[in-house]
Amino acid sequence: MADDIILLDGIKYLRYTPKKEAEFERMVVENAKEIFGENAIYLDIKKKIANALGAGTIPDGYLFYPEEKRFVLVEVELSSHDVYSHVAKQLNKFVSAFRNYRSRQKIATTLRDYIESDPLLRERMEGLTGDKGLYEFLLNDVFEALHETGNFEVFVIIEEKTEQIIEALRYLNFQLDILEVAIYAREGAESVKAMRFKATYQLPPPPPPPGGYGRLNWFQKCVQEKIKQGYTMAEAGKICKNLRERPKSSKLNEESFLAITDKNGKRVFRRILDFAKEKDFLIRWGAKGFSFNATRGGEFVALFFGYSPDCVFKQSIYTGFEELRKKTINAEVIIEEMRSNLLEMGIFQELSGQNKRENIKCVIDFRLEDNQISRFLKIIEQTAKRIEWKA
Repeated sequence: MADDIILLDGIKYLRYTPKKEAEFERMVVENAKEIFGENAIYLDIKKKIANALGAGTIPDGYLFYPEEKRFVLVEVELSSHDVYSHVAKQLNKFVSAFRNYRSRQKIATTLRDYIESDPLLRERMEGLTGDKGLYEFLLNDVFEALHETGNFEVFVIIEEKTEQIIEALRYLNFQLDILEVAIYAREGAESVKAMRFKATYQLPPPPPPPGGYGRLNWFQKCVQEKIKQGYTMAEAGKICKNLRERPKSSKLNEESFLAITDKNGKRVFRRILDFAKEKDFLIRWGAKGFSFNATRGGEFVALFFGYSPDCVFKQSIYTGFEELRKKTINAEVIIEEMRSNLLEMGIFQELSGQNKRENIKCVIDFRLEDNQISRFLKIIEQTAKRIEWKA
C-alpha cells in the first residue's frame, strides 16, 4: 500500500489511512452520493435508530433506495481492526431487534421523520407512496417485506480490501458486498484528500457529442418551452445554452446559478445574494442551488433555500424550518412568526398535505415587485435577529 500513488496534473497523492474509524465514516457520509449513486439516500441516523431500538451496538449507517424499496445496512470499518467480530456483532444486534414488530414500527417512524424534515426527500417520496401515507409505505412495503424475506443487504466499506478480510466475512449469513474506498492525501498538504472506489451503481452514458442529434433535439425542445413561457428566441437560446453546458453534478456558484435562472429569477436572486453580502449572511452553494444562513461564530443555520429552474423544485424559494428546529432554542416561536409573515405576502404557498408547522414555498414563475422582494428580505432579517442559539 505504501507505493500506491496517484499522480494528478503533476501532483502526487499518497495512500492515506484514516487515524480513527470516525474520521473514515465522516468521509463516507460526506461523499455518499458519489459512492452509492443519486438513487440512494444515505441515512445518517445511527444515533436515532440506536435510541429508538435501545440498542447500543448497531450498523454505522443505512441506505434507502425508495424506488426499489430497498433498505441496506452499511458498516464502515478500518482493515486494521477486528473486522469480523465488529461487523458480526453490529449486524446480528440489529437483525435481532428487527425481528420485533415494535422495533420495525420505531425504525419506520424514525425514517419518516428524517424524510419529512428534508423538502427534497419529501417531494421525491410523494409520487411513490400512492394512496398510502409515508409511514405506512415504509412499514409495510419496505420493512415488513424485508422481515418476511430475511434477505438483509449489507455494504461493508473498508479503506483496504484484503484476502484476509474477504475470507473472514465469507461466512456471515447476509447478502454482503465489500467495497474498498481507498483514501489518498496530497503530498505536502495532507488535509487535501482524494478517493478511489468502484461505483456501486450504473454510471450514466456519456452525453451526445456537440451537434449530435440527441443534444440538438433536447436544445430545440428547451427553446420551444421557454418561448411558450414568453421569452424571445434570443433569451430562450441563452437560457438553454447555459443549462446544456452546466455539468449536472457540479456545485453551483453565483455566476453559474444566475446564468440558468430566467428574468424573473434573476430579479429576485440577485437582490437576495447582494443582501447576503451587505448584511453578512452566509450563502452555501450546492448542485441545485444555495442555502441562506444566519451565523454566529463558526455556527450557521439555514433560513431558506434558493433552487435553480432545472431541479425538482423548479425556480423557487423554500423555507428551512427543519434547520431552525435543530439549531435554535426558540424555534417554534420564530417559525410561527416567519411562516405567518411570509404567507401574508400572498406569494408563498403551503406544501401539499402539510400542517402549519411545516415549510412553505414561493415558485418564482412570475415577476416579483421590488417592494415584495424588500418585504421578504426584511422578514428574513427580523427572523435572524430573533434566533436564540443552542449551546
